[in-house]
Amino acid sequence: MSERKESAQASQPGPAHYQGDGLVTAQRALASCASQEVTCHRPELGFYWWAIAFKYVWRLWSKGQPASDCSKAIDCLERLRGEMGWTDD
Repeated sequence: MSERKESAQASQPGPAHYQGDGLVTAQRALASCASQEVTCHRPELGFYWWAIAFKYVWRLWSKGQPASDCSKAIDCLERLRGEMGWTDD
């Protein structure tokens, strides 16, 4: 593991599977995405489901349960779609 990643993990709270490369963490990436200009309606519950899906996708390859995390992300995105009233047509 690089010194930068070890230093970042030591200074930032949370599990290693959210630490990323030590510079870009899940928390920083999520905050960056969330701060983008919003160009459509974004209700709080819809944003919540998107953020939780993001978390599962982020850790997909690093927590050791990729199939479970993939299923959870899909479930969150389906809940987001329902909350927004989006359909496949």
